Formats: sequence, C-alpha cells, structure tokens
Amino acid sequence: MKIFLYVLLILFIIGAFFRWMGHQELGFLIEEGFLDSDYTRLELAKLCENPDDDVQPILGCIVGGVW
Repeated sequence: MKIFLYVLLILFIIGAFFRWMGHQELGFLIEEGFLDSDYTRLELAKLCENPDDDVQPILGCIVGGVW
C-alpha cells in the first residue's frame, strides 16, 4: 500500500510540474505578443496547429486544453 501511495505522490508531482511549465510557456507567449492576455482556445489552437511559425507551444497546448 505504501508503494502505491509513493507512486501516486510522484505522479502528482510530475503532473504539477508539467502543468506549471505549461502556464509559464503561455505567460511567455503573452509577454512576447504571440497571444493576447485574454486569448481564446481557438487562438491557441491556431498557434498550436501552425508548424510554420517560429513558436510552437507544446506544453501550452496541453495545459490550454487544445490537445
């Protein structure tokens, strides 16, 4: 039972870290002007789906609910 709880704790920490990184990435995109501060999911989806741009937010797409 303790091993199960340790595994859950580790998975929670990893998930929280990636969520935090995604929010940092979205904040950077807002600061750099790629997204408005009141961006919509559609705007983020367009940014995520266009591989020709210089910016492709991987974690931001996941945290923002696009992928």
